[in-house]
Formats: sequence, C-alpha cells, structure tokens
Amino acid sequence: MFGNERQAAFHDVTKSNKVVYITPNGTVWYTARLSLTLHCEMDFHKFPMDEQKCAVDVESFQYTVKDLVFQWTEDEPAEFNKGHLKLPQYNLRNYDTKNCTKRLSTGVYTCIGITFTLDRELGYYLLQTYIPSVLLIILSWVSFWIDIKASPARVALGITSVLTMITTLNGVREDLPHVSYIKAIDVWFAMCLMFVVGSLIEYAIVHYLSSNKLQLWHNRSPSKVKKAEKYSGECCVSLTIVDRDRSRAGSMSKSLQASNGTLANSDAISLHSTSPLGEEGKIWIRGNCARKPEAIYDTGKKIDYFCRIAFPIAFILFNLGYWCYYKLW
Repeated sequence: MFGNERQAAFHDVTKSNKVVYITPNGTVWYTARLSLTLHCEMDFHKFPMDEQKCAVDVESFQYTVKDLVFQWTEDEPAEFNKGHLKLPQYNLRNYDTKNCTKRLSTGVYTCIGITFTLDRELGYYLLQTYIPSVLLIILSWVSFWIDIKASPARVALGITSVLTMITTLNGVREDLPHVSYIKAIDVWFAMCLMFVVGSLIEYAIVHYLSSNKLQLWHNRSPSKVKKAEKYSGECCVSLTIVDRDRSRAGSMSKSLQASNGTLANSDAISLHSTSPLGEEGKIWIRGNCARKPEAIYDTGKKIDYFCRIAFPIAFILFNLGYWCYYKLW
C-alpha cells in the first residue's frame, strides 16, 4: 500500500492496465497503472520562491519482512520522461530514494520511498504580483514632483495608489495557501504598502508645514513696538508723515528698521507724533516684511526633494536584501 495516499484508482480502459511477466529464471515482473492523490507536507515560509519535497512511500500492510521485502533497483529506481513531465508551477529538480522499513508491535514491515524535490516557477508571480506592485510604488513617487499647492492632484494620486495596492493584495491572497506564519510574499506586500502610505503621509507633513504654519503667522495678534526701541540694519518699513499745516509743524519723516532687515509679520507698529495742540496721535501700520512665507514653502520643497532621492534608494536597498535573503538562503 501507499503510506501517504489519500485517493487511488486503477486504470481499466480499455481493459485492466496490469501486466504479470515471469522470466525463465523465476523472476516475476508485475506492472500496474495507478492514479494517486498523495499527501505532501509543505513549507511556505519562502513562498513563492520555495522548494517542496514530496515523498511516495510504498509499504507492506499484511506481510512482514520474513515474507516480503521491497528493494529499489540499483540502475534506475524511477523512470520518467523529463520532456513530457511538466507541472504548471513547479520544476522537478531531482529525486532521492530511501528505505523506510517500520518496526511495529506486530512485527517489522518493509517500506521503500522516493522523495521528489520541486522548485516553484517564479514567472507567474513576477508578472501578476511583483512587477505591478513595483509600478504602483513608482507611481506613488510621482507626487514628489507635483507642486505642494496642488492638493487635489497629490491626495488623489496617493489615495488611488493605496487603494490599488490593497486591491492587488486581496486579489493575490485568494490564491495563496492559508497558513498562520509569515510568507515571503507577505513581507513584500507589507513593505510595498508602507512605501505607498509613506508617500501619502509625506505630503500630509509637507502640506502642514507649508500651509498651516503659514496661516498661523498671518493670524498672529498685533504687538506694539515701543517708541524708544532702537533699530539697526537696512530699512524694512519706511513711513513719511506730512502735516497738512506746513506753516506750523513742517514735515516729518521716520524710518523703521530691524536689526536683521526684517520685522515680524503682522506686527503692529505704533508711531507717536505731537500735534501743535499738544494732542498725541497714533498711527498703526501692519508690516509686510516679516518672516517670508517663501521660507516655510521652501522647507516643504526641500522635503519633497529629499524624498525624491530617499524613497527610491530605500526601495532599492529593500529589494537587494529581500531577493538575496529569500533566493540565496
């Protein structure tokens, strides 16, 4: 019998496919054609770059080694035509024979086995899984070249890439074996999803720095600048006040300067002048030469420029580690 057999059937078209031949020296040749469904324990840690070893065990069920002994022929234990033996996802690399004689409480029973080593073909998964996911990641990097102010374009591109990656992952998982441990293809999809989501999070950070921070500067409450405060450096805001009654007060010109050439944005500047009647008037000016909005905007552009280089380099390094580990290990 076959120890790991799940289902078996003899062929009987057009008649029973069995042959018994007795040689002149008394050797009996018995040949039968069978179709077998065998159990094979597989390890999918390296799927789809895995190799599987499946065995066929032939053992005695009734007779002990005193009555029956199985042995492999020395010349060619297993004969098959390699040109006609083709599997959809596997390539037969080699085979090994073994002696699996078992000792049980009822006696010793003869057993022989043959183990086939199968390598999985990677072509199908390259075309259906790896190449499309790489293209999706490259597509998500296009957002680094889109202007920060083009929020609809960058958000739509990022969300579309994430949803497409999730859809691809769910489609591939339907055909994958359901096991509890992590497979090589799970690591690939997890990292690809991280790269796609990372490009979307990068834009959220850039948009916050270039938009929310800038709005915060524009909404600052005015602050008074004391009259006695001294300024040095190039003139930032220049104000000329001319008295309508030139015969009484003449004209007055004042320049406001900051030590670094700029004043705080949205700062209110209070200038005091005394009229001929002794009344003190105040003139409020909201300055425009404060911290430049371009400085914050340039920070976002620098982050985009950094990500244009960092993301591809990180993905290349991940690929080197991934393929070397799973193909060479």
